[in-house]
Formats: sequence, structure tokens, C-alpha cells
Amino acid sequence: MLRGKRIFIFSLVIFILMSTFTYLMWGLTNKESTDEIKTEEQKSGVAVELKAKQKNSLSELIKTKEEEFKIKILETEGLLQGELLNDNWNLKSWLILRTHYKKCNHIIVNQKKRINKDFKVNNLSDKYPNWNVVHNDSYRVILQREVVGVCQDDKEDMYLGIKDGVISIFYGTPNKDINILKRKTNIAVGVLPDREIANLKKGIIVKNQKDLLTLLEGFASIQDEKIE
Repeated sequence: MLRGKRIFIFSLVIFILMSTFTYLMWGLTNKESTDEIKTEEQKSGVAVELKAKQKNSLSELIKTKEEEFKIKILETEGLLQGELLNDNWNLKSWLILRTHYKKCNHIIVNQKKRINKDFKVNNLSDKYPNWNVVHNDSYRVILQREVVGVCQDDKEDMYLGIKDGVISIFYGTPNKDINILKRKTNIAVGVLPDREIANLKKGIIVKNQKDLLTLLEGFASIQDEKIE
């Protein structure tokens, strides 16, 4: 009888030990699973946060590029010209006056100034009777006038070429697609040496008024010699 009790107690101890071991192993496994879940959640949270930051950074970059693009547009209109921008810089408050020179087809910005926000475009016709509104948006109002002539830049540049068989003076430079005639001379091209004719066909750049007179006198003397 005593022996049977010992066997029972021993078996009970073994059972308790096995149960405890099993419970501990299950707890450890469950903890590892929980840690893995937490780790995955943390990783997921970090990924979401990183994605949000990237999205915000992209939005800021797009906004910055849009502002840079607007400024580039205004620079091409001659608006900035070295002016310092500040926090109160209002793109909407610009009035631009520009001139289109028909002969050279250049557009030159003559004036720019700020206008009040309550400025009425309809009032421009009284103040600027010879100008037309060619652009009007939320950033600027552009007035343009047409002038039959050439811009100052092209007036400063001249070259000699050929027009209707005589030496002629042109505005601008000879490499341009448009030949802007200033005036024709009475010097016939046919009496000149072939080398001079070839140079005139390419265009002889004139440095200044003195250079122009010297060249024309030289060509005129050649013509006089041929006539004599």
C-alpha cells in the first residue's frame, strides 16, 4: 500500500514538472510571437511615417519648383532685373509695358510698375491710348504697342550687304534670318572684285560710323576707277 502511494506521488510530481515545463515553453513561444508582431507593427509604423515624410517632401519640392518656374517666367519678361524679393512680393501687382518692333520682330520691355489690387484694366485705354492689352492674368497685365522700325540693339549693329545689285546698309548682324534694310547706296556691286562681292554676300560687319564711311569710300573709289 505504501509503495502504491509512493508511485502515485512520484507520478504526480512528474506530471506537475511536465506541465510546468510545457507552460513555460508555451509562454516563451507566445512571447516571441508577440514580440514579432510588435516588431512588424513597429516596422509598419516606421514605413507609414517614412512614406508620409516622403510625400510631404515631394509636395514641398513640387511647390518650390512651381515658384521657381513662375519666377523664371517673370525674369524672361524683364521683371526682376536684380531686384530683391521679399515675403510680401506680390506677383499679381505688376503692370508691364513693352514694345514690338516690326522690322526686327523684337519685343522690348520698356517699363514695369506695381498696381493696386483694385486696379481696373478698363481704365488703361485712357492712360495708354496707343497700347493694347495682350495679356491679363492673376499675376500681371501686359500692354504692348507696335512700332514700325527696329529696336535700339539692332540700331547699334550694322553690316554691309547687297540689295537690288547695289551695296546696302542693314541693321543687325548678317547671321540673322531677317535682313533689315537701313538704306541703299549708289555703288554697283558688278564693278567690284569677286572677293569683295563674296564678302558682301556674307555680310561685312560695321564696327562704327567711322568704319562705315571708310568702307563706303573704298568701294566708291573702286567704282570710280572702273568707270574711268
